Amino acid sequence: SLKTELAALAMAHYGDFTARALPGNWESSEGALLLKAHSAKDALFEVDDFSPSGSAHDQTQLAKKADRVFRGAANSAGRERLTSDIKLRKGQYPRGMVSASGEDVPPGRSLRARLWIVDLPLGAIDTAKLTDCQRDAASGIYRQTLSGYLQWLAAYADELATSLPARHEALRNAAPEALRSHGRIPSNLAALLVAVETFVQFAIDAGALTREQGENLHR
Repeated sequence: SLKTELAALAMAHYGDFTARALPGNWESSEGALLLKAHSAKDALFEVDDFSPSGSAHDQTQLAKKADRVFRGAANSAGRERLTSDIKLRKGQYPRGMVSASGEDVPPGRSLRARLWIVDLPLGAIDTAKLTDCQRDAASGIYRQTLSGYLQWLAAYADELATSLPARHEALRNAAPEALRSHGRIPSNLAALLVAVETFVQFAIDAGALTREQGENLHR
């Protein structure tokens, strides 16, 4: 379904990433993934191909690894340990946004409530448009876009520091009852909508979208 190619386009905003050169994969150890995700502060960290297979023990270990990575990102908390001389060692946890592709989703209702899951069926991606996007990404347009967005955010930092939390709270409180089966879901959705609204406003200000086009994206 080309999900890894799509993930690579998201990562291309942060550097020279492709589907064959992503920062993480589920074959890595739990410690390695957490250390990498901790280093990628305020950035996207893609972990490729969550695909439970093998023995029941193998699948359990993969699920445990995913739980630690995703829950650490959602809760901004790591597993603290004691050193050999009985001193506290701070746990490493993801300090940015963790994204993952996969054939399945990790088990656990509480964990899934901390995720935003997107189903990507076969044929959902237009391959011609994908090729155009990959060409743009390779030429550096995506990196330029993120750079422009960060500069735009910096220019409005004081205003956004007040308006974004207020907007998030309003959207979270307005979530329909059908989305309240777990307390994390309204907050996750509100955060996603705030991010989309903010980026669309940047695109309008930059002249990449008209006001009408931006409003259509919200519908």
